[in-house]
Amino acid sequence: MIGVQISNILDPRMVIGEFDAQNKQDLLHEIAQRLCARPAPNADNDDSDLNGSSLGRAIGEIGRNADIFRDTIFQALSKREQLGSTGVGDGIAIPHAKIPGLDYLIALFGRSPVGVEYDAIDAVPVNLVFALLVPPNSTGAHLKALARISRLLKGAEFRAELLKPEKDPAALYEAIVRAEAAVFGGSA
Repeated sequence: MIGVQISNILDPRMVIGEFDAQNKQDLLHEIAQRLCARPAPNADNDDSDLNGSSLGRAIGEIGRNADIFRDTIFQALSKREQLGSTGVGDGIAIPHAKIPGLDYLIALFGRSPVGVEYDAIDAVPVNLVFALLVPPNSTGAHLKALARISRLLKGAEFRAELLKPEKDPAALYEAIVRAEAAVFGGSA
C-alpha cells in the first residue's frame, strides 16, 4: 500500500460533519457539490500546506471548473452505482469513479448520523461515506486506495468513534489520520 495514503488524498476541508441527503441520489449530488464548492488553493485562503502539492493542484482544478466537474462527478458516481452498489455493509459506502481530466486521486469523507438509504449489500442505511475520485488511468492506485479505505473502516470501534456527535470535521480528520497510522504503521 505504499504510495497511497488517505492523508495524502483527503483534504481536511473535504471532511463533512453531517450530510443533508436522505437517499443515494441526493447523497451523490451532495458529494459532487461539496467537492466542487471547495475553493482552489491560493495564498488568500490559507492553503499553504496544499500549494504545490498534487492534492492542492487537483482540488484547484475542480474549483476552477466547478460546473463542469459537478455534473461529471455526479454522472460518473451514478454510472458506477449502476454496476452495483458501493454500499459495502456495516453502514459504510465507498462511492468511487474515474473522472476524465483528473490527474490525482481525491477523497471526501462524510457521515450521516441518521443514515442514508443507499441500497447497501446488507440493506442497512449508510452512516459513513468515503468517496473517491480517480484519474481514468489509475487502476493500481485506485484499487490500493479502495483497499486501504476498506481496511481502515473495518473496525467497529473506529466506525463508532467516527459517529460520535461531538466530533467536528477537524476532529474526524485527525481521527482518520491517527487510525491510518495505527492500522498501517508509521506516520500516515
